[in-house]
Amino acid sequence: MEAGRVAMKSTCYAEAQGRMKIQSCYPDTHVILNLFQEIKRCLFRRSRNAFWMTGRIVIMAIITGFLSVPEMAFAISPQQLQEMMGNGEQVTIIDIRALDVYRDGHIPGAISMPVTIISKKRLPALGSVIVYGDGIRADLTLDAVNTLNTMTGIQADMLEGGFSAWESLNLPTTQAGGFREERLAYLAYGELEKVAAASPDAVLVDMRSRPEQGGTDSALTDLSAVLPGLNIIRLNRKPRTEGREWDISAITRRGSDDTRYRWLYILIDDGDGEAENVVRSLKAAGIRRAAILTGGEQILRRGGSPGSGESVKPVTR
Repeated sequence: MEAGRVAMKSTCYAEAQGRMKIQSCYPDTHVILNLFQEIKRCLFRRSRNAFWMTGRIVIMAIITGFLSVPEMAFAISPQQLQEMMGNGEQVTIIDIRALDVYRDGHIPGAISMPVTIISKKRLPALGSVIVYGDGIRADLTLDAVNTLNTMTGIQADMLEGGFSAWESLNLPTTQAGGFREERLAYLAYGELEKVAAASPDAVLVDMRSRPEQGGTDSALTDLSAVLPGLNIIRLNRKPRTEGREWDISAITRRGSDDTRYRWLYILIDDGDGEAENVVRSLKAAGIRRAAILTGGEQILRRGGSPGSGESVKPVTR
């Protein structure tokens, strides 16, 4: 029975990776997915009963096959996790970020288990487990969830939007007050496709100068061809600021205070560092799920070479 559960869960998560971006297409998708999540949680509480085992397999097969549900269908929202914690539900929270970032601040009660060591761990039957990362590398979080779900006695789900989403909603953390080192999130070219495939909520933010503006010497890379299917937002500079400030209203107007965390913004500039200024402005506006493509348009033109092996810089807090 346990083997069947592990196989079924692994299949569901494997099929989830890189699937349809139904959250972007249907505004009420989160309501539907949250309903499915509640059904799944209730059914797993009855895992010792063969009848309920059969029932949940059928329901999850319908969810996976009929809707082609992306990985977010198996995600817990920050609000749901807060409610679970408030109700005293038995749940283990695992933080897969680097240890130094974890020490800088994490969800209260979470234990540190960097993604690089999870597969080497021999864990007891923890029951319900919620896994979160930085909110940028959803592919790493999904890999961690897959690994945990191959272990006996563990039912793992991911936290939607990771720690960035938790922070965006001003939920409790262990972070101390006062000055903190600035950490910005960067994506190397080789990581961009992985992140986009695992993040149906990813939005490309185009900050590149148009050829007529003198910022490039030829046509820009077609973002819709490089990463087909992703939403693209064009940012412009504010008028009457002599080109010094960026207008981020196209981002800040999306959603409400309770839903803005659902989008992951990937900023692409000319490779001139302008994206860093916009990320700081977004942070000030309460939007923390934002990453910068290292090298911007320049690295896109080179197809990631050289530079595809660049390491990712720490995530902003």
